[in-house]
Amino acid sequence: WYEKYDQLLDFRRQNGHFLVDKREDPSLSKWTITQRTRYKGTDSHQVRLSKNQIYLLERIDFPWTSDRDEVEWQMRYDELVQFVE
Repeated sequence: WYEKYDQLLDFRRQNGHFLVDKREDPSLSKWTITQRTRYKGTDSHQVRLSKNQIYLLERIDFPWTSDRDEVEWQMRYDELVQFVE
């Protein structure tokens, strides 16, 4: 888990976001989808995320939605808030 988490951090450093395209990095893309599913608890076959895993993902502002439009909108909103401040 921590190895993929580090890969996710590297991806964000390089790209400025968490929108991992499955064609660009299929393994990391699947991992991010799995983390969202485990967080929501919608798959009874998967173990839910631990409190520490949730903390680590929330600490880096990992979006719990995979809706690309919603994530991009939130990113732009956050940029606007920073600009206004």
